[in-house]
Amino acid sequence: KKFSLLSCVITIILGNYWMLRVMKNPIFNDLVGMEFQPYAKMASMFIVVFVILIYSKLVDLFQKETLFYILCSVYASIFFFLGFATAHPDLFTLSSGSMLYPFVQWIPGKFIGWLAYFSFESSSLLMILFWAFVASVTKAKSAKKGYALIVTCIQLGTISGPAIVTYFAPKVGSPTLVALGGVFVLIVPFLIKLYTKLIPSETTEAEIAEQQQPKKKTGFFEGLRLIATQPYVMGILIVSTIYEIIGTILEFQMNMIAKNIFPSRDLFAAF
Repeated sequence: KKFSLLSCVITIILGNYWMLRVMKNPIFNDLVGMEFQPYAKMASMFIVVFVILIYSKLVDLFQKETLFYILCSVYASIFFFLGFATAHPDLFTLSSGSMLYPFVQWIPGKFIGWLAYFSFESSSLLMILFWAFVASVTKAKSAKKGYALIVTCIQLGTISGPAIVTYFAPKVGSPTLVALGGVFVLIVPFLIKLYTKLIPSETTEAEIAEQQQPKKKTGFFEGLRLIATQPYVMGILIVSTIYEIIGTILEFQMNMIAKNIFPSRDLFAAF
């Protein structure tokens, strides 16, 4: 029962992430232009790092269950807004007479395209939160038995997200699917609440008392400090980053070709 509930949570989180991710480039191409995607990719790296630093601070202030309520509410609001904004981007375009126009006129394309790109990229934060939550409520003995079920369901999410876009984007449009992403995100806190009510804790009373002791504050840049000072963590960073650089270059080349073959945003997304 425990790992079935957790599997449902990660299937929704990861399925929603991949549904939005495959629409990220078509929306950006439509509102900004695919030739600017490398700049968006580089900028998103700094934005995601900044978001993770904020998350690291929130971990010190709130329990992980509460973090689900906070982050899911924030991202659901963003996705609902983007669902409307990507359908009507001209409503959010600053006119040349606007006071803010001189400060943003150097940004190519429409602002909504950039906001959608960065929002979809940073939504991977929910996966980080999920694994932190699982690690906090699971001991090694049960993890050996249950993690296989979670990883199996992860594959279902990874497949179902793009499949939804493939079959429904040409029919209902990508803005509708972006708003649907907000609905999926809102389901997650209810599943977490259900989990906390139904599943007994594996932690003993002594361990609970120890967890309730005042914690030493880790600081805003603790994550960066660990990467810089721990060779093992630095190794994880390198291994998980190098192949992404190659994949990003190949993906960009593919998208530049695809945008000419699929001129419609929704057909591009379905591809």
